[in-house]
Amino acid sequence: MPTGEDWLNSLKQERNTSNKSWGVALTLSIFLGFLGADRMYAGRIGLGLLKLLTMGGYLIWWVVDIILLLQGRMKDEFGRRIQRK
Repeated sequence: MPTGEDWLNSLKQERNTSNKSWGVALTLSIFLGFLGADRMYAGRIGLGLLKLLTMGGYLIWWVVDIILLLQGRMKDEFGRRIQRK
């Protein structure tokens, strides 16, 4: 039977996890990430536009974002991690 502390930890984990789909974000990142589509999907419109204007940060930012998604470290507009569920 879960203890109160276990329940509290699972609640904290759930609050820190985005409701955005990890699979959609990864697909957008791979195919349209150099245009900022992944950041815009995550709700980070300003970063998405910056990424669009710099062609994915000269493709370096594009690769970094794919790595962040694979590691479950990319965040949405509320600072919650987009993770595989």
